[in-house]
Amino acid sequence: MVLKPDEVNGLASLSPMALAFLMGYNVDILFAIMDKLIDNVKRSLNRNDSSPTTKS
Repeated sequence: MVLKPDEVNGLASLSPMALAFLMGYNVDILFAIMDKLIDNVKRSLNRNDSSPTTKS
């Protein structure tokens, strides 16, 4: 979702309660993003753990 500058001004004028109400409908998207982020971190940590370490 890409917002134009004039649309951002409209969002800024909404009350915090209205923003919370609107975001409540998008909570599944938020959790999907969080799941993807956690999976990426886990993969990154697993790669670092399995990589051979060189000792001098």
